[in-house]
Amino acid sequence: CSGITVGSLTVNADDTSEINADTGAASVAASFGAVGASVSVGLALAENEIDNMVEAYIKNAADLTTSVGGVTVTADETAEIEALTAAASAAVSVSIGGSASVALTKAENTLTSTVAAYIQASDQVQSAGAVLVSANDRSTISSEIVSVSLSAGLISLAVGVTLADNTISDILVNGPKQVY
Repeated sequence: CSGITVGSLTVNADDTSEINADTGAASVAASFGAVGASVSVGLALAENEIDNMVEAYIKNAADLTTSVGGVTVTADETAEIEALTAAASAAVSVSIGGSASVALTKAENTLTSTVAAYIQASDQVQSAGAVLVSANDRSTISSEIVSVSLSAGLISLAVGVTLADNTISDILVNGPKQVY
């Protein structure tokens, strides 16, 4: 007799990738005298990406039989990105003149995983219990961005800019898998 006979069968794939990123920048400019100007620019950029392939499968198993329990095939993705991005800028002009300050913060966080669970090209799968095929994605992104700008002088300008792009575009495959 050929084939695979077991009490029960469990195939599981888990991914718990994690990125914790803190990015910061600070700048200060000052001018003193009869005539003067000061310019300060603080720039903080962060780019975080997780791109995984998480697969659990039974493939090309002829005559698979469980005698007591079931067949379980599960793939779980719990990737996590936690990011803090901050920029601060200050400019002061103690003179006849001006000051300008710019603080720019940009954070880009991306999760693009494929999570798959399947039974493929397996003839005669017989189970004494339940057959469970499940792919789950519980990925998260937590992003905090801060931009602070201060300018002081006879003529002054302060600009703070924050930009954030958080994307989760995971692909889930439950059951029969397409052949690529």
